[in-house]
Amino acid sequence: MVFSISGTLFAIILATVLGWYISNSRTLFMILGTGLGVIAMISPLIVFKVTWEDPAQVQADHMPMR
Repeated sequence: MVFSISGTLFAIILATVLGWYISNSRTLFMILGTGLGVIAMISPLIVFKVTWEDPAQVQADHMPMR
C-alpha cells in the first residue's frame, strides 16, 4: 500500500509540474502516459531479472508399496 500511494502521489506531482510547462493537454497526457507506463514496466522487469527458482529435485521412478 505504501508503494501504491507513493506512486499515485508521484504521478499527481509529475502531472502538476509538467502542466506548468506544457499548455497543450493532449501533449501533456501523451507524455504522462508514456513516461508513467515505462516507469510502471520497470519494476516487474527488475523482479523478473533478479529472481529465480531452484531446480526441482529428481525423485525416484517409483515408490515401494510398503
